[in-house]
Amino acid sequence: MSYKLVQSYGPILDSTPSIKHFLWISEQAFIRTAELIGNDAKDWNNPNARVIQALMYHALNTSLSIRILTTNAQTLEAFALLRMRLEQLIVSSYLLHSKDGFDAFIADLSRVDYRAVNNLQKDQTLKSMVESFFGDRISNVTEKAIEAEKIKDPLFDTVTGQIKRKWTTLSTYDLAIARDKLISSDDSISSTKLGWFYISIYKTASILLHSDTGIITNNYLDIAPDKLPAPQLGYFFLDLLNNAHFDIIQCYEIVKYFKKSDAYKVAELLSELKTAANRPL
Repeated sequence: MSYKLVQSYGPILDSTPSIKHFLWISEQAFIRTAELIGNDAKDWNNPNARVIQALMYHALNTSLSIRILTTNAQTLEAFALLRMRLEQLIVSSYLLHSKDGFDAFIADLSRVDYRAVNNLQKDQTLKSMVESFFGDRISNVTEKAIEAEKIKDPLFDTVTGQIKRKWTTLSTYDLAIARDKLISSDDSISSTKLGWFYISIYKTASILLHSDTGIITNNYLDIAPDKLPAPQLGYFFLDLLNNAHFDIIQCYEIVKYFKKSDAYKVAELLSELKTAANRPL
C-alpha cells in the first residue's frame, strides 16, 4: 500500500521514515470521514450535527499540530497537546453516546459570555476597559445566561439561583468513565476505555501544562551531566501512536452516529495502527 501524505511535516520524517505510517493513519481518519459525511446537505441540517462539525474542526487541527510538533522534535509540547486531544475525544464521545449530552452542551452556549464577563470582577480596571469596548455585547449576558437556566429549570430563581459554571457537573475523568459505561463491549473501536487514557496520559501531561516540578525530572527530560536537557525519546513514539488512535476512535464514532454504512473504512485503520506499532522505528 502507498502511504502518500497530504500534509507537510518536520525534518524527523526524513531521518525516520518509519513514522510515515502513523502520520498517514491520522490523515486518513479525517479524510475518510470527510468523504463519508457531508456530501448530503441533510447531514448538517440540525444543531447536533453543527456541534459535531465544529468539534471536528478543533480535533483535526489539534491532531495536525501534534504531528507537526513531533516531527520537529518538539515532543513534550506535542505531549501537552495530546492531553487536549484526549479531552476533545472524551467530550465528543460522551455527546455522541449520552441521551441528553447535546442538549446540555448547546444550552450552555448562552452562558459562555456571562462566565467571561463575571470573571472580570476580579479586576475592576480591566472590567471597565472591556466594557468600554464591548458595552453593547456584554450588557445582556446575565439575561441570556438566566434564559439558559430556565430552559432546564423553569422555576430557576433569578435572585438566589446559581448559574452553572460548566455544561456538565462531571469532571473530565467522570465524563470518561460515564462514557465508557455507555459503550458496548462488542464494538472493537469504541470499547477502548477512555478512563484508562485519562489516568495514563491526561494526568501525566497535566504536569507539563501546569509547569509542575516534574517537568525538570528525567520522566520528561534526558539529563546528562555533559549535555543539554533533551526530551525523552519515548514521547516521540507515544505522541504519534496515541494521537492516531484518538483520531480513529473519534472519526469512527462520528461516522457511526451519522449512520453511514461505510464506517468500516475508518475502523480498518486500527489494523493499520497495530501494524505500525509493531514495526521498529
